[in-house]
Amino acid sequence: MSIETNLFFLVIFGLIGYFIQKIWDFNPYTYWERFGTASIGISLLLAYLPAVFNPQDIEGNISRLMFWFVNILPGTIIGDLAGQIVSNLTGGKGR
Repeated sequence: MSIETNLFFLVIFGLIGYFIQKIWDFNPYTYWERFGTASIGISLLLAYLPAVFNPQDIEGNISRLMFWFVNILPGTIIGDLAGQIVSNLTGGKGR
């Protein structure tokens, strides 16, 4: 998926989340935030736990982890931009 398409869909999903919060008083962002925090924590644990038992594997684990972080960086930046756009469209002040 291209970056422009990703931005478009993230803005649409942000607006849908805003309307869900206003209609049902349910904030889906808190659950996505918890899921994201847990997934990053588990990823770090899975990357570094084998190095405790075999210290020679740490170099491969670090390079694999850095490759993963670099690959998700554009999506993270586009997600932040989409959040700013939705905040401006809905009149929010951000965090």
